[in-house]
Amino acid sequence: MSEQIRRRVEWRLRVRRALPALIVALTGAHASAQFTGTDADTDFVERITGQVVSSEGEPTPESGDQVAVLFGESVVGLFTFSSQQDDPREFDVIIFGDDPDTTPVEGPQTGQSVQFQFFDLSTNMVRTDVAPINSANEVVNLTFQGDFVFTLPINVPGAPPFPGAPAREFNLLLGADAPAPNDGGGNGGGGGGGAAAPNPDVDGDGRVTRRDAAIVLRIIAGAQRAVPEGALARADVNGDGVISARDAIAILRPQSLRVPTPLTRQAGGGGQ
Repeated sequence: MSEQIRRRVEWRLRVRRALPALIVALTGAHASAQFTGTDADTDFVERITGQVVSSEGEPTPESGDQVAVLFGESVVGLFTFSSQQDDPREFDVIIFGDDPDTTPVEGPQTGQSVQFQFFDLSTNMVRTDVAPINSANEVVNLTFQGDFVFTLPINVPGAPPFPGAPAREFNLLLGADAPAPNDGGGNGGGGGGGAAAPNPDVDGDGRVTRRDAAIVLRIIAGAQRAVPEGALARADVNGDGVISARDAIAILRPQSLRVPTPLTRQAGGGGQ
């Protein structure tokens, strides 16, 4: 066998070995942005019940959709809608607060704000245009008002989790024009002013680079624990209330990459 023929045979063998991995990479399922659970598990809890109220043109919750409660980057409450519900809009979520007797901060302390997000299974997107509303349909700032709740050492069939938890009722507006303000009283209300302008600096390092777009893609893929602190709150770059590939595209536009970085210096230009 000549050297040329031998090389052709080796090349074909390498292609055959690599082909299965290539097929898997090209046809693999899209990563899910679904929330996988809470980051906190304490006995300081609060129950929030209500309904998801959809703005005009917005969908009604379906089986597999989720309401998540966030404190900073941590998921401290999670409810997943089921086809077995009598009312598909109703949710009942336990918010886990911080245990003052432990060193790590597990969740919010009394009076600290929490935010809500909505996972839409049909689009595999996490929506941030969700806001709690009171009985007068006013958007309010919801702060944690939980307390220590004694839990039984055994599971009682049919008994709800944390049966003695403090409970309040708020509906959630899906398709809110602006998020709830970050300051205000513990029962909602408070806070003024509009929402902050979208900022393409997702990682908060003072520059707008391709790394910011990569972080958005990680969030879409569900790898939220692998992103810098505060990135999740800044990921909705175009301000449409949904964290999606459009936000990554908005970052990569030339007008977004406006902070002096190695990406922009290639185009030339001197100092100020």
